[in-house]
Amino acid sequence: MLSVGRYLPRECRLPASTYSAAGLDSNKPLTPGCKDAGPHGRDGPLNFENGTIHSVRSASQRALAASWARLGKQGLPSFEQFDPEPGIHDPKQLVVWKVEVNDGRLDFRALYRGSSLDEAFNEGWAGKTLREVSPPSLQPAIFATSEHCVSTGCAIYTVLRTYDGAGFPVELERLLLPFGKSGRVKIIVASLQLTSPEGTVERRTIARDFEAHTEAVVSIRISAASINKSSLKPMAASAEPARPAAQRP
Repeated sequence: MLSVGRYLPRECRLPASTYSAAGLDSNKPLTPGCKDAGPHGRDGPLNFENGTIHSVRSASQRALAASWARLGKQGLPSFEQFDPEPGIHDPKQLVVWKVEVNDGRLDFRALYRGSSLDEAFNEGWAGKTLREVSPPSLQPAIFATSEHCVSTGCAIYTVLRTYDGAGFPVELERLLLPFGKSGRVKIIVASLQLTSPEGTVERRTIARDFEAHTEAVVSIRISAASINKSSLKPMAASAEPARPAAQRP
């Protein structure tokens, strides 16, 4: 069985008192139903809307979200419980972030990065924060997504687009899944997949392409309740229709 948790330290806790420093109400529990969010929620450069699991393009990402949602029927799931069914998703495509507060603002520290991402992002991330490893030009969109995940307790799905040297579009499909306790998000599991209609991506330069130009194509939040209502059955990643190899960075 695939176990993301086995790659990480067992103790990944964030004191509840630190959330107030980031402007989050410690007396207002966050729920997987996104009850504290209206139909539209602007967070920095992105305009998040309520979405459904069927908006997620990748079958393997949909299956991963469904595994998260099944654990979240009574509230935010515990990360220690997260153990997707065999074949659902490749841990080489995942990043795991610990939620922190530094100087009164939210930040995210890398606990694990899958080896498939190493080629696209050469710099090592282990132990570093998202603020340290993300390009300044991309931080508004990247942090808006991560902070919205923390503030709503929902799965967040975004698609960012750039263009390669030949002018072909390349898209980054990013799925964030929150984990925690008592309504407090402490861990975010991120799935990253690159897609291109041409089927190839120059991974060693794609990060620079996104730095030079990025546009948001999709930005939605998806509650665990809505996923569970959809009755989406578990689906192994191997059952996913063939997609260009570029989508597996």
